[in-house]
Amino acid sequence: MQVKDIMDDENFGTIIYKAGMNEVAEEMLRTGFSSVLIIDEKNKLTGIISGYDLRKEIAKEETEKDQETTAADIMTPREKLLTLNPESYITEAVELFSENRINQIPVVKDEYPVGLLNIRPTLDYYQKKEKKARLRVEELEEFADIIDNLHEALIVFDKDKNLRMVNKAARELNLKDDDKLGNINNLLDSVPRLKPIVEEVLALGETKKMIEVPEINGKNYVSNCVPLKEDDGEIQGVLQTFSDVTQLKKLQIELTKANNELDKAFALTLPNYKVENKLRSTPEYKDVFDSKTGNITITDKIADGGYRHVINALKVAADLHEKGVMNLVGIDKDVLVRAIIFHDIGKTQPNLEKGTVVNPCKIFEDGKNHAARSAEFAKNFYDQEEDLVSLIYYHHHKEEELPASFPGHLLPSFRLFKIIDGCSAGITRRDAVVSFDVQGTKVTIHEQNTHPMFNLTKTIDLFSGSWWSQALKNKD
Repeated sequence: MQVKDIMDDENFGTIIYKAGMNEVAEEMLRTGFSSVLIIDEKNKLTGIISGYDLRKEIAKEETEKDQETTAADIMTPREKLLTLNPESYITEAVELFSENRINQIPVVKDEYPVGLLNIRPTLDYYQKKEKKARLRVEELEEFADIIDNLHEALIVFDKDKNLRMVNKAARELNLKDDDKLGNINNLLDSVPRLKPIVEEVLALGETKKMIEVPEINGKNYVSNCVPLKEDDGEIQGVLQTFSDVTQLKKLQIELTKANNELDKAFALTLPNYKVENKLRSTPEYKDVFDSKTGNITITDKIADGGYRHVINALKVAADLHEKGVMNLVGIDKDVLVRAIIFHDIGKTQPNLEKGTVVNPCKIFEDGKNHAARSAEFAKNFYDQEEDLVSLIYYHHHKEEELPASFPGHLLPSFRLFKIIDGCSAGITRRDAVVSFDVQGTKVTIHEQNTHPMFNLTKTIDLFSGSWWSQALKNKD
């Protein structure tokens, strides 16, 4: 709460410094205030006269007065005056009232009086706030048993960084609290990284989520820090939770280890080290597509992108195999797997940096060119059969571009190969999410992709080549 929210900005009195005592008294009677603000010719604050100042002056005997007394003669001058800004917080006003034993404080902006703050509405505000806080404490006490039995550790600090609540799970963390409700500095000394985060939440009032916490008692945690605010937005404290993610962390490590082992196992299936070296040395790029310009912005460089692309393609092929696609007549699983391994060994890529904006049609080589080279390498260096060579050679061609000599029996595999290659490119370059439905010879691809051209659901009949598609809405 700020001073401007409870100050009187309409009825306070002002009077020129040249005014006499009668005018000062009349102004006080008009406003009902026990003080009046004194201004100069430019309406800037020059002082204040209280009711006590006025009564003392009037009580003087006429013999003591040798001339007409003016407001300037008895006012407390500006240099001795305590003032507030409209943007000041009520806590500052309370300190001034308490430390100086005054009842009213002028509110000024650029030295022009804009209001008068009385002690009464300030005290009323704090009484209401105290009552509200008491009710909130009673509500919390009603839920104390529930809070104490939460699986998550829960800690509450007030705005002065004093520890107000610790549930059972938090006590079991054995954070330093000197066996009593203490200060944030004591509690968080054992987790130094969290201390500035909690202080930032108190200062800015912004929630901080999923903060990784170093090991506590041999366990891993993530912490959330949520500001506690009044209805007016004033920050009253911070609620902090700790969630045990030890098992999740172990699973993550195990999955990473399993993936590394799978990578090594896959490498053993490659024809020789030259193929592995070529795939690992061919970069791929993550990017964001701008539909207005047709350009892409490079967001990351995947140094071993060619290798990642092949692995993702094999995962897509495995998913389709699980759904029975490889059991169709006209689909040779072994040929497709080897085609995936060899299809980009002739690919070259430009050297691009993160943040580069390019036209993909101009910067990247036409896919037909590297497909032709890859097919030649597969045939002449690795003695692959003609069906596999044909699949690689034409995998960047549209179906209507195929020559009349293209073997008809390869069309189902050709269509499936293009699906696998395209889905893998989306997963590798744009973190696309892909799933499949299979019904007979029809394969439905559900792809969520940041590129609008590929963000759709489409169905193909692998035997007839007929397509049906439906665009998806982009998700925020």
